[in-house]
Amino acid sequence: MLIAALLTAAYGTWSVNTYRASQWAASNDIVGMRRSAALRPHDAQYHARLGRLELVSGDLAYATAELKQATTLNPYDAGYWGTLAEIAEVSGDSDLRRTAIERALAADPTSPTVLWEAANFHLAAGDTARALPLYHNLLRYDTHFDGGVTAVLAGSSVPSEVVLKHVLPARINAHVSYLQRLLLKKRLADARETWRQIVELRQPIPPEAVAPYFNALIDARKSGDLERAWAETVASNPGMSQPQDGEFVTNGSFEDRLSIAGLDWTFDDASEGSFVIDTTDFHSGLRSLRVEFDGEKSGLNRFRQIVPVEPNGYYQLTLSTRSEELLSASGPRISVTEAYAGHELGTTEELLGSSSWKELKVKFATGPTTSLIRISLARTSPSLKIRGRMWIDDVSLRRVSEN
Repeated sequence: MLIAALLTAAYGTWSVNTYRASQWAASNDIVGMRRSAALRPHDAQYHARLGRLELVSGDLAYATAELKQATTLNPYDAGYWGTLAEIAEVSGDSDLRRTAIERALAADPTSPTVLWEAANFHLAAGDTARALPLYHNLLRYDTHFDGGVTAVLAGSSVPSEVVLKHVLPARINAHVSYLQRLLLKKRLADARETWRQIVELRQPIPPEAVAPYFNALIDARKSGDLERAWAETVASNPGMSQPQDGEFVTNGSFEDRLSIAGLDWTFDDASEGSFVIDTTDFHSGLRSLRVEFDGEKSGLNRFRQIVPVEPNGYYQLTLSTRSEELLSASGPRISVTEAYAGHELGTTEELLGSSSWKELKVKFATGPTTSLIRISLARTSPSLKIRGRMWIDDVSLRRVSEN
């Protein structure tokens, strides 16, 4: 009976202490958590929570002591070690931070958060041999870290060939992310090497995602590289097609999906009017491009296509178009300009009012240094408002004789 009574009393005390500890912990303030930890000295989670609160309050010594106690009681919780590493970083204790990070890795070697913190720590310490495998494992386990990892590495001194060989997994998105980050750092030579690796993956290349690479090649006047990169992108995507022999314009009949990148038609949010693929009104095939002007927006249209051409050549641009109630003092027209010098090589008449489908032609000559031209929708006075709609179809550019 006496033993039973003692056990009952002990259980009652334990129950009361547990209840009080949980109640004080629920208040989520330092005083309450200190009482909770005192009542449950062998419960790691109470010490860990108290340590986090002490960290927020700025008492680093108390926070360190509590997290050390938590990791002693439960050395298998990577979160406790991670918090201890965070406290050590704030307090400037690099040895403790290193130990905590390594213990967190041992406790959970696949945790993306642990891998991220560990890799960044070792990279900052100059230990790339330790950091790079951790980044590689991180990208294997969690695709959400593609941008973070590639941003860090593109901004580091780690050579791109090392990143490509030892860090990036054989996954197109990771490589594209690294390509984008290299371009932000103006590392075009490394971006070109990354592009070669992207092509060798033999996975579909997303045109919109690699648009910055095409733009960088245009800016660098690398028209040959631009043509090759675009051809490789098209070849990797079954839904895209190259121009037929003798044709220079890409997707001139708008039968393919608009990729809004590279040598396809592109436009941006600053464009005047909205651009829609129309499957109900077309000149040939099954689709055309419809442009709608709402009378409110003004400014230069940014609907365009960059086209590689040869110097000292004669070309003819042909297209079909129709309009419906186009009202403005400055109607839209199709303009051909030299991509770099910017001077106009030729233009169609302005489109106004309503008209059925008709063919327009523009004949022009390229100069001795012309390698790229821009075909675009433009207006003489873009600041004037415009309302109505127009359709474009069957855009073609071919070489012709001088006469």
